[in-house]
Amino acid sequence: MAEVELVGVTKRYPGGVEAVSSVDLRVPDGEFVTLLGPSGCGKSTTLSLIAGLDEVTDGEIRMDGRAVNDLTPVERDVAMVFQSYALYPHMTVAENIGFTMRLRKRPKAEIRERVRAVAESLELTPLLDRLPRELSGGQQQRVALGRAVIRQPRLFLFDEPFSNLDAALRIRMRSEVKQLHQRLGITSIFVTHDQEEAMSVSDRIAIMRAGRIEQVGTPEEVYARPASTYVARFIGSPQMDILPGEIERDAGQAYFRVGGERFAIPDAVMPDGRAVDLGIRPEHVLVEASGVPATVVVAQPIGPSTYVTLRWDGGDLTTRLPGMVRLEPETVQHVRLQPDGILWFDRETGRRVEAA
Repeated sequence: MAEVELVGVTKRYPGGVEAVSSVDLRVPDGEFVTLLGPSGCGKSTTLSLIAGLDEVTDGEIRMDGRAVNDLTPVERDVAMVFQSYALYPHMTVAENIGFTMRLRKRPKAEIRERVRAVAESLELTPLLDRLPRELSGGQQQRVALGRAVIRQPRLFLFDEPFSNLDAALRIRMRSEVKQLHQRLGITSIFVTHDQEEAMSVSDRIAIMRAGRIEQVGTPEEVYARPASTYVARFIGSPQMDILPGEIERDAGQAYFRVGGERFAIPDAVMPDGRAVDLGIRPEHVLVEASGVPATVVVAQPIGPSTYVTLRWDGGDLTTRLPGMVRLEPETVQHVRLQPDGILWFDRETGRRVEAA
């Protein structure tokens, strides 16, 4: 296993395009970290730099305190699992899993025993004699995982490994990867654009934007305390609502007025008179008779919950109701924002401002 550290890592391509810009990140030994962000944010390029598949322009990549910029992927002892399964079509499942051990000229008996153990852990034992074309997408992805696991590398790297799978298989594979990490404890870095995937498998998440890291934190931290409106809108489904309102003062106290409601702004939020916006997640938008009127735009039942988009004087707002609820468009509900669920964001920079 290995501790991985990126120090000021930059990747600049001909023409001056920076895919990765001064990234600092430390992944402790045995941790599972996800690089999360939209297409083109630099997450896959960062993974390629860690793997040694691409060269760093500036900065340093370290493993266990040692600079590895000049080492090959083999010398770094990393195993990668890609979006494409990259299985050898003419080899059986057993041959695909054991391929790297054969390259290392390990004894046949050792290879057979290791393949058997890996196949059993991934529920592939009945499939060992099949060819890749005889497998489902989920089975092929488990074979690709097995081929990486059998090497017992210092570091696992996953690049959007479940993008080609349907929704049900993605959920199952997330569970299998998390259980695999719990068993082996090998340092792992995972790349995805799917925030639900990142939240479900990670010890910590590094959210990327335009080649830089916007925030690093546990799933709970990035959800409850997003560092910016960018993170707030990227994490959570539905996303956090960011409400622009009017700021007014009364007897020296600053207030935020939106949708017919008024909220006191803590002094620490506006020490210099900066303009702020209000952030609120659906679970903190309460439907109560004492609230202000809001018109139903659309209701989306998803089983255990129903998400309802409402329109009020402050714009659109989303709430979460328990169970399967049917609400007709244009009907009126009454809503109230839960004060302890409110977050404040600097209107100019988008950065979250601490209330205390």
